[in-house]
Amino acid sequence: MATISKIDRKTKPWLAQVRFGGRNKSKTFPTKVEAQRWAAEKEIEWGRDNGQPIVQGKTLAQAFERYAEEISPTKKGERWEVVRLEKLKRDTIAARTIETITTDDIAAWIDRQTISGPSVRRELELISSVFKVAVKRWRWATANPVAAVERPKKKRPRNRRISEGEEKTILEALGHAEAPPAGTVTVVRGDTLYRIARTRNVALRDLIEANGLRPPYDLRVGQRLRLPHGRTHRVAAGETLYGISRANGVDMASLARANDLRAPYLLHPGQLLRLPAVRVAVERASQAPPVASAPAATVRAKPAPAPRASQGPPPARSSGRFLWPVQGRLISGFGPKAGGLHNDGINIAVPRGAPVRAAENGIVAYSGDGLKGFGNLVLIRHADGWISAYGHNQTLLVKRGQRVRRGQTIARAGSTGNVSTPQVHFELRRGTRAVDPRRHLDRA
Repeated sequence: MATISKIDRKTKPWLAQVRFGGRNKSKTFPTKVEAQRWAAEKEIEWGRDNGQPIVQGKTLAQAFERYAEEISPTKKGERWEVVRLEKLKRDTIAARTIETITTDDIAAWIDRQTISGPSVRRELELISSVFKVAVKRWRWATANPVAAVERPKKKRPRNRRISEGEEKTILEALGHAEAPPAGTVTVVRGDTLYRIARTRNVALRDLIEANGLRPPYDLRVGQRLRLPHGRTHRVAAGETLYGISRANGVDMASLARANDLRAPYLLHPGQLLRLPAVRVAVERASQAPPVASAPAATVRAKPAPAPRASQGPPPARSSGRFLWPVQGRLISGFGPKAGGLHNDGINIAVPRGAPVRAAENGIVAYSGDGLKGFGNLVLIRHADGWISAYGHNQTLLVKRGQRVRRGQTIARAGSTGNVSTPQVHFELRRGTRAVDPRRHLDRA
């Protein structure tokens, strides 16, 4: 085991100490990097001399492959890691046997890189993780040579535009109690109506109507667009963020984001909140699909294409109670949650790719990923004014306007949206009012 510490000395202030297999040695160095390099090399040297059973002959490429198969699938950044590991396998250092790679070899690898400093640091941390597993779990090596290598220095942060929350703070500090009047925005290359609406926190439909735009909603570089007026709300005693969002018909997450609020969302009487014009809610989504942006390389905005909705009322229900969409463990129930949050449905943990079934006969009102937080979402209209929602899916198997039967597979479960583990968010609504699904589902 190696420790690096700074001591009270003008020359060689960095002390490296190594304890391994009953041995103990220390040495001072002028820099921390030199101390780390010496300690890592000493651990490798003593590990070989100690006669511990090390698997010989394994290459770094084999370590990358095994890591991608065993470790990456357990992490959030699996897709990125697998892609980077596949790239790293093609580097000349990957052909070396893992126990022969030294800190100098890693430093030489850094010098050969042509990508940006942050990218090099990320790949270096990934290589370090591979070595750690190879040492502790697989016994392919005795030490991690990456630990003692100096990382590329970070660049100074780039200039950026202030956020809406920062803008609000500045305006309030200057005595502007109310929301600023509607202004204008100049279209730049890559802009779309959807992008402008999201970044300016206004409703897409309001933006279109304020500027008298017509399909196909072409934009020109340099074109000036009028921004619709915003709304505000003055907090009264006893009000919560959730209650304000409900009373004003806006999504609570959008309201928090527009005012730069963080959990537990504490409010004080007299506080002025900016109300977002965008309503991201399931009941509104059941009426019309969201509008998608054109490719970023163009300045053309078009509504997202959608199949024509099925005509007529939804088919009759086959039962007085709804079918459970999946079988799994309930991880979040209906109702208020900590930090002022509220769950309008239930969340059920299931294996990734598990079939998600329609709770009743109905017509698909929405199928897409345009509602922030829900990921890939399906909404189904049922008879008697009922609506069911199925969120966080990995794959959608139905289209808007399609008629579905009770029990029909409509999606495959996943972890899209604002969740990190495979699950299904399921809601039942009578009209626009969310109800506790468990009171209306088949008894297990």
